[in-house]
Amino acid sequence: MTGRCRLRCVLLQSRYAAIARAWLLVGGAWLIGNNAQAVLLPPEGILLNRIHVQFEWTPVGGAVDYQLQVVEDDQSADPFASATPVVDVTVDATGPRTSITSGLQFGFDYAWRVRGIDGAPFAWGPTSRFATDDLPATMPIFSVTISGAMEPGLTMFNIFIPGDLGLAVAVDALGAPVWFIEPPERIGDLRLLANGRVLYLFSGGGGGRAFEATLGGQIAWASPDDADLRLHHDVFPMPSGNYLSLAYELQDVLVESELQSWVGSRIVELDRTDNQVVWEWNPFDHYSTLDFDPTTMENPGVGGANFPGAYDWTHQNAVIYDAGENSVYTSTRQLSRVTRIDYATGDIVYNMGFAMPSGETDFGDNLFSFQHAPELQANGNMLLFDNGNRRDHIDQTAETGISKAVEVAFNGTPPTGASIVWEWTVPDYAPAFGDACRLPGGTTLVTSVPTGRSTRWMPGNGSLAPRAARPAQNLSRRADSGADHRRFGGHRR
Repeated sequence: MTGRCRLRCVLLQSRYAAIARAWLLVGGAWLIGNNAQAVLLPPEGILLNRIHVQFEWTPVGGAVDYQLQVVEDDQSADPFASATPVVDVTVDATGPRTSITSGLQFGFDYAWRVRGIDGAPFAWGPTSRFATDDLPATMPIFSVTISGAMEPGLTMFNIFIPGDLGLAVAVDALGAPVWFIEPPERIGDLRLLANGRVLYLFSGGGGGRAFEATLGGQIAWASPDDADLRLHHDVFPMPSGNYLSLAYELQDVLVESELQSWVGSRIVELDRTDNQVVWEWNPFDHYSTLDFDPTTMENPGVGGANFPGAYDWTHQNAVIYDAGENSVYTSTRQLSRVTRIDYATGDIVYNMGFAMPSGETDFGDNLFSFQHAPELQANGNMLLFDNGNRRDHIDQTAETGISKAVEVAFNGTPPTGASIVWEWTVPDYAPAFGDACRLPGGTTLVTSVPTGRSTRWMPGNGSLAPRAARPAQNLSRRADSGADHRRFGGHRR
């Protein structure tokens, strides 16, 4: 179904720092000084969904350094007796902890131990054990092309699996998975939060719920399980700790003497403590029903909202909040429009996008169409993904369509005009999904999703694309279901 959801990519700027904060939520908290209570990480016997692992142990008196060893666990009384360590590192004793980002693999049992060093090594401490989970059978094999300097870090993103199955993954620069979660439903949005947790929502055709979870998958918050609050596409963290999201809204509209059911989306702010709606904005109160996309509104059910007999009017696919302007922004795909809303009053500051019959669009005709993922920049510009379905006010096809990542600069305060100051055209037309993310180093991470496959691009630097899935799924045009890059030998559970 065209344009139902977008994929969001997040670059983790440290290879493990952001993840490490979340791992502590699974097992405890950092030691503060020698008198703090010791925490064992990873916890004894835990099954991990990651192979970048934070280790922490009881301080050893008199130690200047520590030696950490990890071996594949053969389940014997002494797994270290004849095994070659897969990790063997020396750690400065200023903190009894370290993060390991190489040497571990998915689908293995491991044993680990630590000893202090002061010139000569002390006796080994007790042996502890953990395991890493198998990668899901639906995990794609990723193909990576590197043609220049890449922004360091991990790339975290959600993957759409046929059958509305859920999967999110973080991969390294070579495309190797280092973390995943596999919730029971499809993930429609995914964000890494400042507290090291992840924020995502289930986004089937009729909408779903939003969740905050540790990277280990433990749910810390969930939106209400309410049929009248079916969230979709996007969930955004407010400075207050509340969450903004989009909730489907159906209303009857009289069109040429015919009463039709139209689908829009309320913007709702949920209080994280009690899940009450504390602020909302309804397009039926602010947009004219004279404005619509003729193609998607020609018949009910077209456009992807998945409400039988209803017309997919707005198909909003993003909502963000800017504290500096105290404004909410929403991307309205079917109107090829981005709207800025004054949070204090609920009034529209401007509508940017296609000129429509109501005359309520302020500027920006034909700058973009059927867009996704507006992102405000520090310089006041806006980055977004222009799918281009109605470029030049013409219904585009696979042969004529062009999709781009674009950066828009504004004129005036408040803006009265806009122009494109940077753009990058993706190699293949992507009518349904897409994302553009500006990275700290100044490069742009672009998610392009042509029909049947997904590609993440750093313009001028390379690409990351799923090549195939196990078993074969409709994530790639190439079938390669027999491949299994996880089998390196060794003891497997």
